[in-house]
This record gives sequence, C-alpha cells and structure tokens, in this order.
Amino acid sequence: MSQADRWDAFLKQSIYSLAHTYDDGQQVLNFPELRSLLCKKGRKGDGHYLIYEVDEAERRLTIIHVFHTKMDVTGRLEREF
Repeated sequence: MSQADRWDAFLKQSIYSLAHTYDDGQQVLNFPELRSLLCKKGRKGDGHYLIYEVDEAERRLTIIHVFHTKMDVTGRLEREF
C-alpha cells in the first residue's frame, strides 16, 4: 500500500468517525453553521481540515470540503458562500 493510499484511508476513517465525534469540531470563523476538524497523523507536518455541517433535527452530517492545512480555508469559504 502506497503512502497516498494510507493517507486516503486515514482521511476516510476520520470522516467516518465524525458520525460519533462531530462535537469535537470547532466552529469555523464567520460561518456559525459550519464546523471544522483538523486531521493529522502526528504533531508535525501537514494535514487536512474537514469542513462539515450538522443537522441535528435530520440526524445528518454533511462534509462540505476537505482542505489541506496550507490552503486559505476562510478565504475559500467566503468566496463560495
């Protein structure tokens, strides 16, 4: 299994685990309806932010974006919304 495949599996597992741990995410600045969770394998290095929305009434979690930590997350969200 390549490094890219292992990282992909790690991200997928992080997304699946949000079904039980969605409260762990932080509110996204300027977007009170969105939450973010930083996914990294260790303390050093890059990772990804999972940007998601939770609809408690519908019991639904929607992944909006997966951004690399080097990306301007807030700027991209402001352009989109």
